[in-house]
Amino acid sequence: MTWMDVRGFQLGEKGKIYREGSWGHFHELGHNFQSSLWTFDGSVEVTCNLFTLYAMEKVVGITPWDHPSLKNSFQIARTHIANGAPFSKWKKQPFLALIMYVQLQKAFGWDAYKKVFREYEKLPAKEHPKTEQQKRDQWMIRFSKIVRRNLGPFFKWWGIPISRKAYSAVAHLPKWLPKDPFHLKKG
Repeated sequence: MTWMDVRGFQLGEKGKIYREGSWGHFHELGHNFQSSLWTFDGSVEVTCNLFTLYAMEKVVGITPWDHPSLKNSFQIARTHIANGAPFSKWKKQPFLALIMYVQLQKAFGWDAYKKVFREYEKLPAKEHPKTEQQKRDQWMIRFSKIVRRNLGPFFKWWGIPISRKAYSAVAHLPKWLPKDPFHLKKG
């Protein structure tokens, strides 16, 4: 997916993509890398931006934590959490939801994502999640096991509905919540 308007890539402007990136192009290309196995309800316009942010970091040098497009989202996230983190709102606000994924990236790096994605690629069809609940549960379990941290409290904090069975599957791991959840400190 992407549109054919490639003005930012034309001769004479080729350097623009390396200086500024192109959120729109990177976002649309990101859809090509999404998998329905780990993209659950409310995250279709979110998980493609993992690839947007990865490209922005690798091509332009802007880390996800410092990307200008997310600047206001940290305050929105604070308010969301303070208001009880309703999943219905999380699902409707892609940049709010993206903060959750950015927190995981900041804490555990891109390699954690790559390992989780590879795990899904190798997953036999009989183990594919079939429901939205199974997608959320498997994402939390798989990411938790890769980073060796119980992300159950983190998902609960964000209001993501996870089953008791999934919480139990990672209960043996040390619990984790971000130390600087809303970008209050630099670095």
